[in-house]
Amino acid sequence: MFLAALLLLAAALLTFDLLHRTRAHTFRTDVGAFRRIPLDDGSTIELNTNTVLRIVQTKQRRHVTLLQGEAHFDVAADVSRPFVVHAGHTVVRVVGTAFGVRMYDATRAAVLVTKGRVAVSTAVPDHGLFRPADISDANESIVSAGERAMYNAGSITIYTLEPQEIAARQAWRHGSILFADRPLSEIVAELNRYNEKQLKIADPSITDIRLSGQLALRGTGTFLVVLAKSHGIVAREIEGRTGVIELRRADEP
Repeated sequence: MFLAALLLLAAALLTFDLLHRTRAHTFRTDVGAFRRIPLDDGSTIELNTNTVLRIVQTKQRRHVTLLQGEAHFDVAADVSRPFVVHAGHTVVRVVGTAFGVRMYDATRAAVLVTKGRVAVSTAVPDHGLFRPADISDANESIVSAGERAMYNAGSITIYTLEPQEIAARQAWRHGSILFADRPLSEIVAELNRYNEKQLKIADPSITDIRLSGQLALRGTGTFLVVLAKSHGIVAREIEGRTGVIELRRADEP
């Protein structure tokens, strides 16, 4: 009995210690929403639309699991506590820098570095469960400011972006969408990320119309007016499917 009581007490003390040394929090944004999270170490995290992430901090590590969506990280330097981001099969490890991570789906993710450099590697997704074991750096690739790493089908590809492309990919942080000579299909897909009403291209002949401009993240209405005036494209809400808007040329049936 006495031994059992000691074991129970030891377990309780260990649990208490772990709870007070490890802080775990989950944050999320709705469609079209934005959120800025200041961390007590001086770092900040910005959440884009429809994003879910989990943060765990210990004395040894700062760990984030991006479960869906997109986030930008401005990490305060702390050599003794690496900052690790898990996004599906992609792992980003830094000491102090700024970068963004976007999850496209469970097997595709992108890392855009805006300051300093990061180490990107692959690993089995942890599904939001913090694992204190160090991640092997045997397959790490270094990604520097102005570069984007894309994980797809088990491999990582790194390429350099022009300044205007970086600005376009970061525009959401300032409440807008930037596009320069982009096809209509890409612009529609981007607008759909931020709006409950979804645009659908119903006329294949307009898919590759190229456009340039700047829109508010929830500027679907303005965009539809521009399409009608500049390209004769009309928008019709599909009967019986509230929230889906078809785009086609005005002379189409």
